[in-house]
Amino acid sequence: MKLKELTERTEVSSATVKYWIREGILPPGRLRNTTTADYDEAHVERIALISTMRTELGHSIDVIRALTTRIDDPAVQLVSIMDHCQSLAIGLSSDTPGSAEHTPGSAEHAPGSTEHAPVEQRISEACTRLGWPDTASQARAALAQVLVQMDRYGMMPTTDSLIRYGHALGPLAADNVGDSRVRGTRDAVALGVLIGVTMQTRYLVAMNSLAHASASIVREASDDRAE
Repeated sequence: MKLKELTERTEVSSATVKYWIREGILPPGRLRNTTTADYDEAHVERIALISTMRTELGHSIDVIRALTTRIDDPAVQLVSIMDHCQSLAIGLSSDTPGSAEHTPGSAEHAPGSTEHAPVEQRISEACTRLGWPDTASQARAALAQVLVQMDRYGMMPTTDSLIRYGHALGPLAADNVGDSRVRGTRDAVALGVLIGVTMQTRYLVAMNSLAHASASIVREASDDRAE
C-alpha cells in the first residue's frame, strides 16, 4: 500500500509516519522508486503499537525505541519481549536490579543479606504456601518494590495478608490466562500484553477502590444504627 492508504488505515498523519521512521521505531517502506515507497501489514501493526504506547500509556520515543529494538532483534526471545511489555504496563523499569536475576535460595534471600531481605523472604514464603513458582519476573520485582515502599510507611502487609490476596486473585488470573492467550506477530503480541496488563491493572485498582468505599459505607451505616 502507498503512504496515503497507510495513513488512512491507521489514522496517523504522513508527517508522523515519516517522523517515526526517522526516529528508527518504524521501519521504512520498500522503495518503489526515488519518491515512492510501499508499506504492508507489518507497518500497520507497528503503528498500532507505537500509537498505543504514545497516546494510551504516554511513553516517550526513547522507551518505545527500546521495545521496538528488542522486537526487531531475532535473538531476543518472545517471552523476554512479553516480560518487557509487562514491566512497561505496570510502571516498572525493565532493568530493575534483581528482577531478572532472582532465584529462590540465592544470596538475595539469605536472612540479613540485604536491607530488603524481609520483603524477599515474605514473598518467597507466600509463593510457596500458595503453590506459585518463586521465579524471576517483572511482576515479582514490582511486588517487592511496592512492599519496600509500604514498609517505609509502616504498612508492610503480613505474609497471611499476601496469601489472602493470592487466594482471591489466583483463580481470576488462571481464567484470564486461559481466555486471553495472545497470538500473532511479535508486534501483535507486544501490543496485546501492553493493553491486557494495563487494562487489567486499572480494573483491579478500580474494583479494589469500590470494595473499600462500599465497606466504609456499610461500616458507617452500621455505626449509625448502633448509636
